[in-house]
Amino acid sequence: MAIKFRKATDDDINALHQLDQLSDSEHHWKLDFFSKNKILLAVIDREIAGFLAYQLSDVVEILRISTHPVFHRQGVASALIEQLKQHTLPIWLEVRAGNGRAYGLYKKLNFKETGIRKKYYSDGEDAKIMLFK
Repeated sequence: MAIKFRKATDDDINALHQLDQLSDSEHHWKLDFFSKNKILLAVIDREIAGFLAYQLSDVVEILRISTHPVFHRQGVASALIEQLKQHTLPIWLEVRAGNGRAYGLYKKLNFKETGIRKKYYSDGEDAKIMLFK
């Protein structure tokens, strides 16, 4: 399985929105999220296997990682993060306290937990703050 990476274009926005809804029906983003942020795509056999949305300033902030269910547990999310690590800047993110699968992935990729944002999400769930340097 060869993963290719490319930046998302305006032509990808609808497909990204659909993928986001498919992979997380409870916490998906609005359509304009995809046009406002930088998005790195993982493509397998010309199909979008996953995406990583981020902002770039003095650090890289990961806003969202989503993988198509067909490609779950096949290294797509890890590959997207490793691709993003090629920036020389620190990378930080917030992860839902109850999202053990994502938290485990970030720990495996050497992110360190640096704090907690109490009741950060609209449903009252805490966010764990994680950093990779």
